[in-house]
Amino acid sequence: MQYRRFGQHDLSTLVLGTVQFGLDYGVANTTGKPDRQTVNRMLATAFEAGVNALDTASMYNQAERVLGRALADLGMRDRIFITSKARPREGASGTPEEQIAAAVERSLRVLGVERIGLYLLHGYQALPYVGALHRKREAGDIGAVGVSVYSVEEALGAIAAPGVDAVQHPLSMLDQRFVRAGVLERAAAAGVAIFARSVFLQGIVTMKIQRLPEPIAEVGKTLARLRELAGELTIEELALRYAASLAGVTGVVVGMETHEQMERNLSAVTAGPLDRALLDAIGREVPELPEEIINPGLWRWSRDYDWGTN
Repeated sequence: MQYRRFGQHDLSTLVLGTVQFGLDYGVANTTGKPDRQTVNRMLATAFEAGVNALDTASMYNQAERVLGRALADLGMRDRIFITSKARPREGASGTPEEQIAAAVERSLRVLGVERIGLYLLHGYQALPYVGALHRKREAGDIGAVGVSVYSVEEALGAIAAPGVDAVQHPLSMLDQRFVRAGVLERAAAAGVAIFARSVFLQGIVTMKIQRLPEPIAEVGKTLARLRELAGELTIEELALRYAASLAGVTGVVVGMETHEQMERNLSAVTAGPLDRALLDAIGREVPELPEEIINPGLWRWSRDYDWGTN
């Protein structure tokens, strides 16, 4: 396992995402949420391989509670770095700052920990309320403060904001907006850590090209070329190692719902970085794809698409 420095911590390059612990998440997810036994087995395998960082959120339904129970089962609550997230909700009681403070307190309680290593505002729109997290840091409840964003403009705004230690944003072979805009370099110059997510673009990277939904079918040509570049590697391994190989990326957040996925992802990330020539080739071969393809938030058609059948 490779490790990268974040504050006083050496974090595993692979950060285990837990959204699938609380939600039937991902277009390629055909098994749903893993049961307690599967969660425990996945975490045990990850810990044994050297993974020491987890990512969760208060909005992932019961994910924090499931994770807290699993950490207790495995005796790992004091030996793991946890990132969680929250945002204020319209119509909820309390000011936005009070809602965020209450979310931190709930996260601590259901996770069963005394301190959360990194707490993110779940959305750039919540950045004006970052003071609530700063106060929680001063109280010793959290270690670092960050923001989860969705666009290059939001990432650059978060990097420039005072008191932001980390930014989490999408990054994949198909979505190179942040790389090409120089976000990683800007973050490094400002001393802000970058955590990459959505490296498989909700599973689109791993789908059979002939099965791609019509609204995003044009990405098939790019995927075909990437599979040629992969050579003996699987497209899954190429995608994960691509993100992990980029200078300026502190950790790669990968969600998974089966133990088999865990084993494959561990094998990929422990294989080490891709060589420079292959990284450059990926950068050359992937065109600027429309945001309607690379931003799942714009997949309005997906609500009626039968992912299980297709």
